[in-house]
Amino acid sequence: MSNIKRERLAQNNISLPDCLFSDYVEKEYGINRGVYNTIDLWFYKNGLKDLFRRRKEIINFLHNVHETSHLDNKRLKFGHGGLSKKLTDYWKTVYNTTA
Repeated sequence: MSNIKRERLAQNNISLPDCLFSDYVEKEYGINRGVYNTIDLWFYKNGLKDLFRRRKEIINFLHNVHETSHLDNKRLKFGHGGLSKKLTDYWKTVYNTTA
């Protein structure tokens, strides 16, 4: 998916109620609500207090993981400790700082 198309899709879904946004994330990336909540909380604890900014960052993070994982299907899998590592690596790359 192109960056423009992804951005447009994200913009169309960013204002959804939490339950529907979680459904969107599951449909697009195979992330269940529990993993979504963990990602959301991680970004919140690392300073992204604004809901809309955080949701955009969640989408960017998931897209980045999907693209760098070279998956044939949409379902992302992190494994034990993998989610924290991916979040920390992403944060370092995007914000040039440690979480």
